[in-house]
Amino acid sequence: MAKISDLPNVEADAIVGDEILPIVKDGATATVTLDDVARAPIRELAANVAGEIGRLDEAMGPTIAQSDQLLFVLLDALRQATWLAVDREHGGPPEWVLQFLGALMADKGFTSKPSDLATDLLYAFADAAGNPTWLSAQRSDGGPPPWVVDLIGARLDRAGLIPMRRDTVRDIFASITDEAGNPTWLTAQRSDGGPPPWVIDLLRSRLGIGQSGLILPSDHYLSADGPKPIVTDMTRAALWGSSSSQLGWSYLNPMMASFGVPLFNGGKSNELGWNSFARLGSRVTRLTFPGNTIPASGAVVVGSTMPPRADMLAFAGTIGGVQGTLSSTASEFTFTRSAAGAAVAVPADTPFVPVQGEAHKNAITFIWGAGKNDLTGAAGSDATVIAMHDEAVAYLTPLTKRVIIIGQFVNTLTPAVSAVRDRINAVNDHQRARYGQLFIDYGAYLTGAAVWGHTGLTPTATDLEQQALGNLPPSLQIDNGHVNGTANTAFIKHIVRPRLLALGWFKES
Repeated sequence: MAKISDLPNVEADAIVGDEILPIVKDGATATVTLDDVARAPIRELAANVAGEIGRLDEAMGPTIAQSDQLLFVLLDALRQATWLAVDREHGGPPEWVLQFLGALMADKGFTSKPSDLATDLLYAFADAAGNPTWLSAQRSDGGPPPWVVDLIGARLDRAGLIPMRRDTVRDIFASITDEAGNPTWLTAQRSDGGPPPWVIDLLRSRLGIGQSGLILPSDHYLSADGPKPIVTDMTRAALWGSSSSQLGWSYLNPMMASFGVPLFNGGKSNELGWNSFARLGSRVTRLTFPGNTIPASGAVVVGSTMPPRADMLAFAGTIGGVQGTLSSTASEFTFTRSAAGAAVAVPADTPFVPVQGEAHKNAITFIWGAGKNDLTGAAGSDATVIAMHDEAVAYLTPLTKRVIIIGQFVNTLTPAVSAVRDRINAVNDHQRARYGQLFIDYGAYLTGAAVWGHTGLTPTATDLEQQALGNLPPSLQIDNGHVNGTANTAFIKHIVRPRLLALGWFKES
């Protein structure tokens, strides 16, 4: 008579002939009675033994568990491992199960056979006639062949263990079933371990996906300016700012492309914050035409509520229903019609609505270094830059804002005591407190220790001196006021991308 001597924490007897032999654990005994076990197929034997082990305690019932070595193991009612176990590494029976089965089958006249039993089998225990039993592994993946899966499903169903519908057992890896033996939604399919299609359909129905109860990309909320989208358009993105944005686009764009999202470049070096935010549309620019009339064609000098700036990027927009381009010199603005047409009367101080800003105000938005040229100039500009950023975030139409504000850095060689430094710190402090995880502290990264490991550069003594002051270190600059490609590459890879993933906006493909 064979003992399950190698099975952890379990002692049981095999069944030989028509004897009634005990299965014992800690004094609890169950008996197995079969009319003619000697003639019963080994496939029947396994299911019945497992069924009796599971019934040692009807109130508790069998349980599936996991361990470091086992993918799963069926526990008996006393929560001890049975021989129904799967090795985590290769998906087959653990070594101690094979040893037990070998000894048991040897006692009964069965022998183990290698893969010559069938071309699709890697290994099998065979009966006395050389036919494969259900203890077989297929060559493709080491798992049970389909006919074994079907057979186990039927036997477990009859034994009352993890019963399943006969027509679904082949496709199911694991399931919690109802009292009738039907799989519930807590089911994993064999192919990938995920939910089967019918579970997905059930969840979609229960959660109301495709019905009116959920917020959809097409849904809008009502504002004073009319309907606006609730959710951000995650298929498009835009970048706004001055030189940090213009330079940074080359590094941010490939990252967004890896997510399948095109990035509009709204950055222009050496312009003021008002210029950047006017192109976005959040800082309203009002124009006044001579005689309060847009001419039928050509260009005309106009008055503007925005201060002129020679370095401003000319941008297209509409006013009074007429599209044209607004450009600037150091002293005046010019509006140039896109196409000739009738002259149009417009009141003084009529808003000029930017084309690209309007097109991207519901997209993912990056504001990178906007207003830096204000902060290095006039006193009190920190309050203006703070206000312009807050206006921009409020202006973006989605109720769920997907905006990243990348903060300011202090230029190389800025003195330790500096009004410019104070203004930059004031802006960063406000945005850090107001926007939380939507704010990324560019200056802190450039003056921290991690940047050297990320870039692979060795800092010089001057680099460390400038970092200690809170300034851009020379090894990371193009010039005193601009960050080089090495630093920006590291910044996008190690700071910006992980932040977007942590926010859950994207997933790694």
